[in-house]
Amino acid sequence: YISPLSSHLPLVQLILLHGVARPQMVLTQKMCSIAFDLYDGTTKKEEDLTPTQKKLALKKVPSLLHYIGYMFNFTTVTTGPSSSFKEYLAGVETDYTKKDSPNPTMFVLKSFLFGLGWGLFHTLVGQYVSKELFFNEETQSMPLYLRPLIIHATAVQIRSLYYFAWALADCSSVAAGLGYQGNGNWFVQVQPFSIEMPMNMRDITSCWNRGTNNWLRRYAYERVSPSYAQFYTFMLSAFWHGFYPGYYLFFFIANFMNEIARQCRRQFRAKYIDETEKLLNGSRALKVLYDIVGGYITVFMMSYIGIVFSSFSLEKALIVFKYVYFVPLIGEALVFAYFKMGAKKNRKSKKGTSQEVGSSETKKEK
Repeated sequence: YISPLSSHLPLVQLILLHGVARPQMVLTQKMCSIAFDLYDGTTKKEEDLTPTQKKLALKKVPSLLHYIGYMFNFTTVTTGPSSSFKEYLAGVETDYTKKDSPNPTMFVLKSFLFGLGWGLFHTLVGQYVSKELFFNEETQSMPLYLRPLIIHATAVQIRSLYYFAWALADCSSVAAGLGYQGNGNWFVQVQPFSIEMPMNMRDITSCWNRGTNNWLRRYAYERVSPSYAQFYTFMLSAFWHGFYPGYYLFFFIANFMNEIARQCRRQFRAKYIDETEKLLNGSRALKVLYDIVGGYITVFMMSYIGIVFSSFSLEKALIVFKYVYFVPLIGEALVFAYFKMGAKKNRKSKKGTSQEVGSSETKKEK
């Protein structure tokens, strides 16, 4: 349903993109969520479900009133956050008049001020750096040593608009009684400071648009083979956004970034840091250096391809890539190739070792 609408968007003004496509994207999430939850609850055996699927599964079709309320809930229909039907129902059926019920007042006030702050930041900084100013002649002729800084500043200005919208969405949703997570916590759609100062790729992907992340994880990533789950999920996200080339370039490159981050964590970080952040060997300074360098590379690469995402067109995407002479993309390709070649060598060495062991055991038997 959303695909024909999205296919016509390049022919119309961006006001249509924000005015029509965004609510349709949220409705698509909700339709998929309720369909999968019904499928889990009515056709699958309980022992075949994951703990999350058991929790969200629906045993019967909701009433028309509940369904329409879920789909067109005014606090989430424009920008989210999306939730499952059971999570929505828990919010609207909670009795907040009880003495022990959670009090959202401070969270609502904090989210409101937080959103206004990011909106003000977006407006003021936008006078100096923005997506529109990035493609003008003056910015394109900047010295090379300033260009990484310009890329990052432009991307932060772009992201701040999302921080503004999602903070206000959190504010309105929680004010309406939705999003309670238990233990005095409320659902937060985005965590800007974890995104702007990440330690790794996982910090960004887990803190950005968390409602959509939950949707993709529950109804895509966890339901396909692990061998291609990551790539499938990224491409599904691109398709859900629409048909602009910038979307597909962003998620295609992000897929390789995520794989590189996994390999770095597995092959380098795991040698001196365990899962509890305890030093195995080496110095604390080495860990700090790894985190700083890894965090900087991660946030710069996300800023780099983030402008590509927001530029929509292939022509503008190429301008972004050429701005730093394709160096980040070339570096990413080389690192990815290095890890792939290393994995291939490891497989060959393991195969050779197993063959040697087998032949020696055969000789012993003889």
